[in-house]
Amino acid sequence: MKVILLRDIKGTGKKGEVKDVADGYARNFLVKQGLAEMATPKKVAEFEAVLEHTQKANELDLKRSQDVVAKIDGQEVMISEKVNEVGHLYAALSKDTVAAAVKKQLKVNLDPVQIMFDHPIKETGEHQVRIEFPHGLEADITIQLSAA
Repeated sequence: MKVILLRDIKGTGKKGEVKDVADGYARNFLVKQGLAEMATPKKVAEFEAVLEHTQKANELDLKRSQDVVAKIDGQEVMISEKVNEVGHLYAALSKDTVAAAVKKQLKVNLDPVQIMFDHPIKETGEHQVRIEFPHGLEADITIQLSAA
């Protein structure tokens, strides 16, 4: 019996594949557990259309991410914060502050979760920050932190 796998199943196949499996295995386990559905011609066509749409959306998302990485990689962002008499920030620089500065200066919206610090930034000066994007893409920016 042919089924469309709705999830990855160890020893059977990956999500989206059309597999020929034993009738009992299909009816009593795969379909009952919601792991697969019967592969009628109509269902196969619908599933392929959804996969094609998803693939196009992923390609578009990758292109957008590549454009943003090309725009901000190697750029410099200036941030001013209050410091104590020794030149240290009262609190470590937050990812939200960096995201706001990037949005204002580079015109790119970032989710603070994408911003990665190697260590907390608590001193004025130049600091490297990594920005992670979907599809394994990364950009490095330089933060110029000065006293306000």
